[in-house]
Amino acid sequence: MLRFRSPSPFAVGALVMIAAFGCGPIPRRPDRVTRIPPTNVGDVSARSQKPEIKQTAAVLPPVTNADGKVAVRAIAYVNGQPIFDFELRDAMLQRMREVASLTETERDKRLKEIEAQELDKLIEREVIVEDCFSRLKKIKGKALEELQRAANREFDNWARQVKASTGVKSDEELYELLSTQGTSVDNIRRQLERGFISMEYMRNLVFPKVQSIPLADINDYYREHREEFTEQERVKWQVIFIDSSKFANKVAALDYAEQMIARLRSGDDFAGLAKKLNGSGVNPLLSSDGIGEKRGEIQPPELERVLFQLEAGQIGPPVELPGGYHIVRAIDRKKTGLKPLTVELQGEIRRKVQNALAEKEYRRLAEEMKSKAVVQILPKS
Repeated sequence: MLRFRSPSPFAVGALVMIAAFGCGPIPRRPDRVTRIPPTNVGDVSARSQKPEIKQTAAVLPPVTNADGKVAVRAIAYVNGQPIFDFELRDAMLQRMREVASLTETERDKRLKEIEAQELDKLIEREVIVEDCFSRLKKIKGKALEELQRAANREFDNWARQVKASTGVKSDEELYELLSTQGTSVDNIRRQLERGFISMEYMRNLVFPKVQSIPLADINDYYREHREEFTEQERVKWQVIFIDSSKFANKVAALDYAEQMIARLRSGDDFAGLAKKLNGSGVNPLLSSDGIGEKRGEIQPPELERVLFQLEAGQIGPPVELPGGYHIVRAIDRKKTGLKPLTVELQGEIRRKVQNALAEKEYRRLAEEMKSKAVVQILPKS
């Protein structure tokens, strides 16, 4: 989800680019057909909104190490640009907790769902990155260089954080650590940088459209979502328990409880008196803090009726329960009702509306970009 915030510092140059091109319909890539990867790698599943276009493609060589061995495998192409198997694998590894407690049948089904979801995210990322590069290349200046430098800094920040949290001192140790986890610096760099580029690019497109939220929209949201801003009745409270076994009879215990109530109503500190009575053995409770705040949460439940009749600061009458008498004081009292539309609440609603609009605009732009892209998913080997 695209959370509302202004773009990162690199966007100073990129925003100029966005202003020049505008945020209207996304221009079609003129060379999108000639960049499709070869179809001789086996049957592929091609997804495009323009199936009538003939797919004649240039050949893309496999990615290799210096010794000529294949280092990674492409699992999909977006306008001829590969998505690699390690990217999908790493994305899925982050969600393995979701399948840990499932049965084997449930796990297999859920893994297939996760794989499809994460592949779709990677495809969307590449569609956005490709559209970003396509636009930036048409703009004079150094916007593309600024964007790449900002993406590089994103990786550098990540590397510093990993070193600090793991105690790794050098780049060589970091490489070795990542290798033991089945990945590499290059893998991480690619994913961080391309993820950063896609998100920052979309923020630059979306930000101008959600920056200004009229007060009328805030009022509408407040009126239409009253349940979000309705406070539940609650009370914070304190308690002292007068143990009847410490007195000659129940009447003496009640009389003592009423004396303590009179002292509290005259200004004695509740917590201080509770502690003093605990020390003398009259109050066996270890804390004066009451348990529960909402109806149905108060313990013991017999105190609820009295507590919700008190205003903040008031001391209730003695409440008899087996073993003695409870003395309660309401510290803070909130009644059921709609929160007032304060400046602070307006700010909270503004952010909600901005985030909702940003997400909607993000999805619209992403779908528009995908409709103009040619996506090929290669069969599993």
